[in-house]
Amino acid sequence: MSFSPYIGFAGNARVAIPSFAKIFGAQDLQIMTFAEMPAQFSAGPGAPLMGCDIPHGMGARGMGGSSLFHAAVDAATASRIFGALSADGEIVMAPAPMFW
Repeated sequence: MSFSPYIGFAGNARVAIPSFAKIFGAQDLQIMTFAEMPAQFSAGPGAPLMGCDIPHGMGARGMGGSSLFHAAVDAATASRIFGALSADGEIVMAPAPMFW
């Protein structure tokens, strides 16, 4: 069994998911309406990332207490992805060698 991230967006999934797919170099982006299925792409072999807008009335809560991990193939790729994802954001922890 594996785990696949599923991210809830507050009305901007149609813009956010293609941006993420481009950052990760995905060639398999799929976008459908919520009634059909969520948007998804592969962030690497066997690593799908899915997401959708949170339906109205369910409340859009942030991802407090959640984190996503991506094992890049090399340091240059990790640096490129981190740079793209952190643009205009607040960096809490910069990339660094880890025990895993």
